[in-house]
Amino acid sequence: MNQTQIERTFEAKFPVAGPLTLDVRFDAGALRVRSGEDGTVVVRGVLRRRESFFAPGAAERRMDELAANPPAVLEDASLRLGDAASGSLNGISALFDVTVPRATRVRAKSDSADFHLKGIDGPVECETDHGRIEASEIHSEVRVSSDHGNITIRNVDGPVVVRADHSSIEARDIAGRIDVPPDSGSVILSQTSAATIHVASGSGDVSIRLAGGCGYSVSLETDHGNLRFPQLENQQASGGRIRGNVRGGGPLVDARTDSGSIEIE
Repeated sequence: MNQTQIERTFEAKFPVAGPLTLDVRFDAGALRVRSGEDGTVVVRGVLRRRESFFAPGAAERRMDELAANPPAVLEDASLRLGDAASGSLNGISALFDVTVPRATRVRAKSDSADFHLKGIDGPVECETDHGRIEASEIHSEVRVSSDHGNITIRNVDGPVVVRADHSSIEARDIAGRIDVPPDSGSVILSQTSAATIHVASGSGDVSIRLAGGCGYSVSLETDHGNLRFPQLENQQASGGRIRGNVRGGGPLVDARTDSGSIEIE
């Protein structure tokens, strides 16, 4: 049976001085974080009822409470949002739109939510069981994880650690180390400066664009697929593994996939 969507909204503003830590915990919904005016944090939220068989009306009462007293608390240089600020948001889906100073680091965790982050200094740590993650223009380390959802990362001035179980990963224009643990799906990577790359894909193709003009040492392996790579110096082949150097050697590119092709550009 169709029911009218029930929702509440809120807005909260906080003055801040110096670097900020944003700590977000919630069950479901979406989080958007972007850089804005220095010295000010603006949190806009939309709260929507999730279906609750066991406590009809309880979610609406809780939404009224949260709209009157937004789930955002600033203490010292840390802003807590969602469960981290007000206790459980069970039965409620939260859409958070947060504008922060550029000098902000983010820690976010959810069972089922999409994350979108852009234009902050970082570092960034995000984890969701079911949801997409997008991060761009981050000026330090990015560590993100999704059990069921694609991940897209662009323009990062620092190392990237990314895990997506059986989902696709795209990390382009990375100025730092890249680590992709096993069990990911298809992987597309590119670097703007030479650093170590470790990739392990369970079932998907791997494509890596190396930083222009830089040397690398390469180790590639696939059980079922093709290997495509530039001319290698000191090339060695053993079974499904190829080793060698690009432009005299340098940081290691270690790429493996159980079922898929690997391409190095």
